[in-house]
Amino acid sequence: MLTAKASEEDKDLTRKEKTEFPRNTAIRAKAGSSSGTLAESIAECLRLNIVNGAIAGGVVLHTAELARFFNVSRIPVTRAIEALEAEQLLLKRDKQGYAVAGDGAEGKLDTAALLIPDHLTDRFDRQPSWERVYDKVETELLELMPYGRFQINESALTAHYGLNRGQTQQIITRLCERGVAEKLSQSHCNLLAYDETFLRDRYELRVLLEPVALEKAFAFLTEDEIKAALHQHKDLAQNFPKGVDALLPGLERQLHVEFLGRCSNPRIIVALSGAQIPLITTTRMILRVLGSDVEEPLFAEHMAILEPLANGNPEAAAASLRAHLESSCERSVLRLSDLAALPEPALPPFLRKR
Repeated sequence: MLTAKASEEDKDLTRKEKTEFPRNTAIRAKAGSSSGTLAESIAECLRLNIVNGAIAGGVVLHTAELARFFNVSRIPVTRAIEALEAEQLLLKRDKQGYAVAGDGAEGKLDTAALLIPDHLTDRFDRQPSWERVYDKVETELLELMPYGRFQINESALTAHYGLNRGQTQQIITRLCERGVAEKLSQSHCNLLAYDETFLRDRYELRVLLEPVALEKAFAFLTEDEIKAALHQHKDLAQNFPKGVDALLPGLERQLHVEFLGRCSNPRIIVALSGAQIPLITTTRMILRVLGSDVEEPLFAEHMAILEPLANGNPEAAAASLRAHLESSCERSVLRLSDLAALPEPALPPFLRKR
C-alpha cells in the first residue's frame, strides 16, 4: 500500500480517466500550452499513474529515463520527482533513482505503459513525423548495407514516407551522425560500405569504451536484473536452438545497450551509439546466414560477463566483455563472405545500386 493517500476526489478522477488515457510511447513537451509549469505537469502525470496502479509499488524511476520519455531536460523531471518524494509517493534509494512507495517488489519502469490524462494532452504532443519513421528507415538500410554499395534517392525517400523536404533532411542528417550514411553533395547521399574496415573501426571503439561503460554502470544495476539476465541466457543455451530467433536480438540489446546505458558518463554512451550499429546488423546476420542450427558462442561469452557481475566483480566482467567484443569482431568479419553469397533482397524505391 502507498504510504501517502490521495484524496477521494483524486481517486474518483483517476478511476474515471483510467480508461480514457491515450497510451503513448513517445511524447514531446510544448512549452506554454497549458497552465502550470512543465515540472507540475510531469508530476501530475506520474502521480495519477502511481495512484491508479499503472506504476506499481516498488518500481524504480530514473530521472534520465523519464527525461527521455517526456523528451525534456532532466531539470523539470527532477523537480517533479522531488515533489512526489515530498508527498511520500516516492522514496529515495541509496544508489540512484526513486522507488514508488508500496509493498511491491523492486522492478523496472515500463514507459510504454505510462498513461497520459486527457487534460494534459495539450501539454504533450507526439514526435515529429520524421522521428516516427526514422527507426524504420535506419533498420531497413542497415539490413541492406552488407549487400553492396547504395545511393539514397532523397526525393524518392520523401515521397515514400509522405514527408516534406525538411523532414527528409533531418533523417539524412541523423543517418550521417550515426555513421550509416555520408553526404557527398547537396543532392547525393550514399550508404557507407559495410566491409571489413567498417566493422573493425567500430569494434575498435567498442572494445575501448564498452568495458569502461560497464564498470561505471555496475553501481546502477540491481542484483535482480543481473541475475534475471543470466537466467535468460542459461535457459536459452540449454534449450538451443529453440527461441534463438525471437530472443537473441533482445539479449544483445539488453547487455550492450540497456545495461551500458546506466553508465554514469553520458559522453561515453553518445560516443558508443554510432559504434554499436554493427551490433544491430550482425545480430540479424547471425539469424539470416547461420540460422538457429549452428552453435553460437555468444551465449557462453555473455554468461562470462554476467556471472562476475552477479558476484559483484565488475572488473572481471569488463575483461570478459572486452574478450567477447574482440571475438565477435572476428566472427562478423568472417561472415561477410557468407553474406556476399546470398541473393540480394528487393530494394526499397528510395535506394539504388551505385
